[in-house]
Amino acid sequence: TLAYAEYTHGLVPGLALQAGAQAVRSTRDYEDRLRPAGSYERRFDGFSPKPGLLYELAPASRLYANVSRGFEAPPFGQLVLRNNTPMAGAQKATTVEAGWRQRSDTLTLDGTVYRSHIRGELLALDLQPRVLGLVGLVRGDAARGQAEEGRAGLVPRVHLDADRLRTAHRE
Repeated sequence: TLAYAEYTHGLVPGLALQAGAQAVRSTRDYEDRLRPAGSYERRFDGFSPKPGLLYELAPASRLYANVSRGFEAPPFGQLVLRNNTPMAGAQKATTVEAGWRQRSDTLTLDGTVYRSHIRGELLALDLQPRVLGLVGLVRGDAARGQAEEGRAGLVPRVHLDADRLRTAHRE
């Protein structure tokens, strides 16, 4: 991460506008001493804004909603599959999220629903199930994920989490 900033501005009592942004730079530098032609250096730059609203129902109870962009450079192992395969690009996502948070001295409650649209996701394919570790990678250009999450906890020791995730990939 090169930089991260977040700002909250009260619009009217109980309602605030939030704005955040993250600038990311990742460098992948690989030197292949046996096959110098297989060496590479690649830089990935990304910018991820996040506007949102925060509404205070009560001093310890809030509703929130935001839209965010995500950016993730590929790991080293996913950059180059073979010499004749193009280098992978960064993964980008847009997520819409809404939720509720309740806090007290003895209880915390969170509920969130969100939907993400992911572009450029790297997906693993098992090329040969009988050979351990033989995996190929493909680009998932239109993956969508949708989830609901709920959390409850008694401060400070007991936590209960419930998550539901649904993912769809389309080529």
